[in-house]
Amino acid sequence: MWLFSLSILIAIVVPPFQSPDEFDHLTRAYLFSKGQIVLIASDGKASGGFIDTGLARYMDAYSNLPFQPAQKLNSENIALAKQITWTGLTEFRSAPGMAYYFPAIYLIHGLGLRAGETIGLSVADSYYLTRIILLITICIIIFYAFCLVPSSYLTVALLLMPMSLFQFASASLDGIATALSILLISIYLKCRQDRSTFNTKLLVLGLLIWTLLAASRLQTFPMALLLLAEGWAHRRYKYLLMLMISALGIIGWQLLTLSTTVDGRVALGATSQQIIYYYVTQPDELFAVFWRTLTNIDVLKGYFSSFIGLLGWLDTPFPGSEYKYMFFALLTIAVISVNASELKKYWPTRLLMLSSAAGMLFIVFFSVLVTWTPHPAAVIEGVVGRYFLIPGILIAYALTAIYPAQSTFKQNGCIWLSVWLFGTVTTAITLNLLLYRYFL
Repeated sequence: MWLFSLSILIAIVVPPFQSPDEFDHLTRAYLFSKGQIVLIASDGKASGGFIDTGLARYMDAYSNLPFQPAQKLNSENIALAKQITWTGLTEFRSAPGMAYYFPAIYLIHGLGLRAGETIGLSVADSYYLTRIILLITICIIIFYAFCLVPSSYLTVALLLMPMSLFQFASASLDGIATALSILLISIYLKCRQDRSTFNTKLLVLGLLIWTLLAASRLQTFPMALLLLAEGWAHRRYKYLLMLMISALGIIGWQLLTLSTTVDGRVALGATSQQIIYYYVTQPDELFAVFWRTLTNIDVLKGYFSSFIGLLGWLDTPFPGSEYKYMFFALLTIAVISVNASELKKYWPTRLLMLSSAAGMLFIVFFSVLVTWTPHPAAVIEGVVGRYFLIPGILIAYALTAIYPAQSTFKQNGCIWLSVWLFGTVTTAITLNLLLYRYFL
């Protein structure tokens, strides 16, 4: 409820389409609501599909804001955008970056847009209906996850960072992907807590969630290790076979989209398949580009700021001092959340979760290297800090109390107070920043 309240405050202030690539996410969601699974290329344009012209004009109304920090909204702009209606006519719109995502993860987005269109709402009202339904769904998923296994304090703090709240308040994909990832982790820990039985219902749910996640966010593929461990521990070979079939389906989807997607945003200098072959056959070059990237101070500074909160289309930063304060607050919560004596317990579980997080981080960098970075690469371009949130949450669960006591508030009131203060302060400064960015 607290997360929902804070996210609603942010959502009230944030104009439409201000999360990175939100135009393309809504295009993909609308196309999925109309039954289109694979994006198409038309007349030499990048991959996309045909969307309602009313939705296209509504997007155009806010297209002058990204990457233009001096641009503000006024009442006249908002009033004109609210008058745009669904037309029943279509026009082609590209969304090449979304072609790699299996669109089932856009189910809630698509339902919101389709419901608004069907009952005759304006495009603006349909958009905001989609945002509120999406936010409610995210909060329900996270609440259920926390009911299965009490959350790590550090995990809650990560969800209350400005970047996290901003994404929860948008109609982007990050919020629902984060919520589903937390639920998958909670399912694994709940099943791990009682190894005497194989919780078929929960683990099948976990398999469905992982399939949905990995088919749309490939970096979550290594979370299969969690399900694999449970299936193997109970020698449930049918379950392991289902997991393997899902994995093959995900790989097949990625191969299909790599071969069919037309993406003209970046001149790679080679096809993605050729770049993959190059680095697979020359691992020393792969190591070298990783090393150059991860030892570049300017690149690391960018990861740091965009992990905590580089809002808008990465065009709305906080003052530098505020990043330092938020970092030290997170560090403090992390330190007081970790009990050194507890780390010796459940170490195989912790190691498995850390290994999964490491695999996720590798895929983040490698996938961007072969689909976004011009070849040959000096450094890996296109990675931003918010891509590290799900691995960060997995690490937070692994390093803190995996099964905290139920009476956590009485025993750890200091930690909860720190988290509460962190969430309250970050929300306040985020609202202030967004008001000045878009209206003042």
